[in-house]
Amino acid sequence: MPELVLVCTNPDQLLGVITTMVELLVMVYERGSISALQESFPIFVLTTNAIYFQRFCQIFIEKIEEAILFARLTNYLWPDIMPQIVCKLLRGVTIQTALRQGSGKNRVYKPGPSGRSQITGTDAVTSAYCTKILAGRGAWFEEAVYGSATRVEFDKALVNLVTNFLGQLLAFDSQGKFRALTVG
Repeated sequence: MPELVLVCTNPDQLLGVITTMVELLVMVYERGSISALQESFPIFVLTTNAIYFQRFCQIFIEKIEEAILFARLTNYLWPDIMPQIVCKLLRGVTIQTALRQGSGKNRVYKPGPSGRSQITGTDAVTSAYCTKILAGRGAWFEEAVYGSATRVEFDKALVNLVTNFLGQLLAFDSQGKFRALTVG
């Protein structure tokens, strides 16, 4: 089992990822490893663009509770084990994103220049551990200053909004004529 998984999907694929995470958790439980979550269940870092983390944490918890209801998981997860499970879901917010080619269902994302990613959405110990692993692999990761993943997601959205706005202002000359403009 990997100790960390970077989830780099399109936003509309995240629900399937959460479902798969719960299925993996059920497998861990069936193998009798639920009490040793540090070794038996990876950390998942959601890196998809959008403001969604709080909602997907709720969905994750709801899907776990559904698995408990249908006796696929033990009903003894609360109060000790459930926080250990939920803290395995983190948010990685990258200010400099990948390069996109195409649009709609035909879009393809390719790695762009290195950019800083902030890890947030969990307890300080898990966040620090995750940041250490990723930074040790040569990635530019750091712990977010804010405790709220939504705040970090919103800050990124503001950066994108301002950048897009400035780009639109620069794309029109003084006579109001449009000219193609690229970041390069």
